[in-house]
Amino acid sequence: MIRPSFIILSHRSALSVTRLIGRLNLMFDRPVVVVHHDQSKSQLLQADLPENAILLEHSYPINWAEHGIVRAVMSGYRRIVDQPRDTDWVTLLSETDYPIKSADVISRELGSSTFDAYIDAKRILPRHTKDVWHDQRVERYQQFMITPTSVDPVTRTDRQGTRLSVRLSRLLLPFYWGTTCWAGSMWMTLRSSAAAKLVQAFDEARYLDWHYQRCVVSDESHLQTLLMDLGLRVSTSSDLRYIDWTAGGNSPKTLTTTDLPEILASTDHFARKFDLHVPESARAMDLIDAETMK
Repeated sequence: MIRPSFIILSHRSALSVTRLIGRLNLMFDRPVVVVHHDQSKSQLLQADLPENAILLEHSYPINWAEHGIVRAVMSGYRRIVDQPRDTDWVTLLSETDYPIKSADVISRELGSSTFDAYIDAKRILPRHTKDVWHDQRVERYQQFMITPTSVDPVTRTDRQGTRLSVRLSRLLLPFYWGTTCWAGSMWMTLRSSAAAKLVQAFDEARYLDWHYQRCVVSDESHLQTLLMDLGLRVSTSSDLRYIDWTAGGNSPKTLTTTDLPEILASTDHFARKFDLHVPESARAMDLIDAETMK
C-alpha cells in the first residue's frame, strides 16, 4: 500500500470536507491531509476536522480566475513537503471531489507508475492557431498585459485589458527565456519528490510568478508550466479525475446516480463534482462507497 497525502481546497461548510476526509481515512488509514479553507466564504475550525487533518492557518481568497487559487494550492504543497511523515504521492482535491476507486486499485496503479506527475495539459504556442481553446490561452498567457485582463464574475468571460501583440510580447515574457507555456486543468497528482521540486521551483521563479499574477485564470497554467520545466516524467493526458462538462458553461456537471455507470467504468481515481445538498448526488456517493468497498 502506498503512503498517499492529500491537499483539499474548500470554501463551503465543513460537511463536504469531513465526508471526504472520513472516506480517505477509511481507505488509507488516516493519511496526511492538508486543508486550505477560504475563511472569507465560511468558517472552518481545526476542531471540525479529524486529528490527522491539518487546517492551514493562513487563508487565501479562492475566487474563480484569480491568482489567490495558486497561492492556496502552493501553501498546501509547502505544508505537505514540510510535515515530518513520509509520503509517496500528493493528490490535489477540492471539497467536491470523491474517490471512485478502491484503495487497492489506487495503490496498485500509483505504486507501479513510471510517471512523476499526472496532469491534463497542453503546450501553448506563442501564436494563434485557429483552435479556440488554445488561442484563448495565447491571449491570457502569451501576451504582455499593460493593464491586466479581468473576468466578468457572472458570465465568466474575459474582459480584455490593454496588451501588446504576441510578437512584441516575446521579449517581456518568461517564455522567451526558455520556459515553455502549458495550460490545462489545475487538478493533479504528484510524487512527493515532484511536489518538493515544485515548491522549490515556485520560490525561485519570481518573474514567472509576477507574470501570472497579471493573468486571469492563472491556476490553469502557472503550476503546469513549472512542472513541465522540471525535467520530470509527466503524463499530460490525464489528471486521474472524472469530470463531466456536458452541462455546458464554465462549471462541470453535478454528478448524480444517473452518472454512476460512466463513473464506475472510468479509469480515473476521483470524480467531481458532487454536492451533499443534492439528494441524488449524495446518494451517488453512498453507492460509490458500497461499490469500492467490495
